[in-house]
Amino acid sequence: RGPAPIVPPPPAVGRMAWAKAAVDYPLAAVLLVLAAPVIALGMLAVRLGSRGPAVYTQKRVGKGGRAFVIY
Repeated sequence: RGPAPIVPPPPAVGRMAWAKAAVDYPLAAVLLVLAAPVIALGMLAVRLGSRGPAVYTQKRVGKGGRAFVIY
């Protein structure tokens, strides 16, 4: 006998989807505000500890040979 299959929960629909969004978005906003100082300190540490930028950038070539920058 093998392990039990993992069955994902059904997606939220109707009122449940609205209730989930009503919790998810404010919670994400609060967590982002709380994480922002920690992220800023990390960026400052990188900037002070090395000569390069705190945010890594890279040039890529996309569709049709058009160049763009990713961060």
